[in-house]
Amino acid sequence: MSWHRGHPDDIAIVMADAMLSYAELDARVAEKNEVFRHSGIAAGHRIALYESTSIDYIITLIALIESGVVVCPINTRWPEATVSEAIAGINAVLLQDVLARGHITQSIEASHILTDHRWATVVFTSGSSGTPKAAVHSLANHRSSAQASNRNILLKSGDHWLLSLPLYHVGGLGIVFRCLEAGATIAIPKNNQHINDSILELKPSHISLVSTLLYRMLDDEAITDHLSKMKAVLMGGSGLAPQLIQKAHEKKINVHASYGMTEMSTQITCTQPTSILDELLTSGKPLLVGSIRINEADEIYVSGPCLFQGYLREDTLELPTNEHGFFRTGDTGHFDGNNNLCVTGRLDRMFVSGGENIQPAVIEDTLCKIEGVLQAVVFAVKDAEFGERPGAFVRMDIEWSGDQLQERVREWLPGYMVPIRILPWVDGLDGDIKPNEEMLQRLWGEYIL
Repeated sequence: MSWHRGHPDDIAIVMADAMLSYAELDARVAEKNEVFRHSGIAAGHRIALYESTSIDYIITLIALIESGVVVCPINTRWPEATVSEAIAGINAVLLQDVLARGHITQSIEASHILTDHRWATVVFTSGSSGTPKAAVHSLANHRSSAQASNRNILLKSGDHWLLSLPLYHVGGLGIVFRCLEAGATIAIPKNNQHINDSILELKPSHISLVSTLLYRMLDDEAITDHLSKMKAVLMGGSGLAPQLIQKAHEKKINVHASYGMTEMSTQITCTQPTSILDELLTSGKPLLVGSIRINEADEIYVSGPCLFQGYLREDTLELPTNEHGFFRTGDTGHFDGNNNLCVTGRLDRMFVSGGENIQPAVIEDTLCKIEGVLQAVVFAVKDAEFGERPGAFVRMDIEWSGDQLQERVREWLPGYMVPIRILPWVDGLDGDIKPNEEMLQRLWGEYIL
């Protein structure tokens, strides 16, 4: 692809013990394609990748996409049964199986023209429901998203973006495409290396983080010093607690708050390099003009060149858009007076307690107003009398008791919105970019037993 051949001598990929220039990357991609061609892999095949992030993974990813293959990155944390079910559900073939046999058995029903509008990837969503969907993206989707991001957060040759998110997540793929578009360097941490060690070793100029990671880093002076020297710290994954953003801002860290989703190829809105603190407490401005509409019920709809091709089930593709071609995100929000998006909740998280509608995001935002509360997650807990009641996990750097937090929440919210129990944060919540309902219920049950 033309995106990287304009920078042959620049560094494309770096690890602690290896690096590749763009010219070397190009040669390695050509070698891979020769291997794939001998195995019968061709444009239109759906090939699943189930492996840890590495230089070889990125070379394989690029080679397959350049060949017109539809790449299906699989979550390496899934158990074997889930992996098999996911691959079968989209009629894909595991790359290791193809190479072991020496040939591919998958048939291709339609001809595949090598344009940017062909299918490029199938990414499984990490939604809050716990049931991932297979989202198809074209190459044009990924490139449009990368170009829009690079116009907002400047990325150029010589910059290093740490690949701190997995490649089975659209956020990880977004880092790769942004670097390829800009001729920048993809910095790959060692497997199982602590992210702080990766930062100290690779000294990236850009990084993508979720709030849990940033929270931990702010207590490490050496890491905070590195973060303050970076050109951009892009935050995503979930709502950001105001006190966390304020703390990062005070430490002169160039934080960017964003709002994104798999179906829009990663970022939809993002704050700008010149954003003041008040703007950093929003989700920023749309990266593409006209990509967001909000209806009278405050529901957020999105469209544009970054919008995915649809959900794939076997060989059926479904793109659930309205008559205007806009996709319903399931989120609610509004624009402030400066065109910054303020996300207020998620419709599929709303539950009914004793006849009252409860939006967890409202309670989470209230908890995060309390001094010392840096992160909160609220969810429905079964209750014999009311059907469901809110429960909460809270991360804090001031030792509030659950009773004290409940009293503070009661100052702002009606009684039915006060969590029945507010528990301290548990390690299991740090494992995923977005904690899903199944995980929350399991951790809640383990804690209260």
